Amino acid sequence: MAPDTLTLIVLSATQYDFEDPSSHRKMNGTSVLLVSPEASTTDSRIGNKPTKVTFPHDYFDRFRGTKLPAFADVTFKLDIGTMQSVPTDFNNFRPISVPAVK
Repeated sequence: MAPDTLTLIVLSATQYDFEDPSSHRKMNGTSVLLVSPEASTTDSRIGNKPTKVTFPHDYFDRFRGTKLPAFADVTFKLDIGTMQSVPTDFNNFRPISVPAVK
């Protein structure tokens, strides 16, 4: 099955590395916040709720030098274990210019 690609807004990418205080396990990875550019309104929400996706620690390097927020072409593939589409790659970043507040 071929992967699918969607244009989404990448809000941020955050690299983390810490020890969990309760389990004393080392936790590290990269969190990426994504949101759809399509307008969405429900009875209890206006706008889109970001989705947080986690990747391995070194995945953060793919975002270095990129200005965020930005539109990006996000490639998804089907995870057979969970039967969910998961993002696997980000390409063609197009920064979103936000005017300065005067």
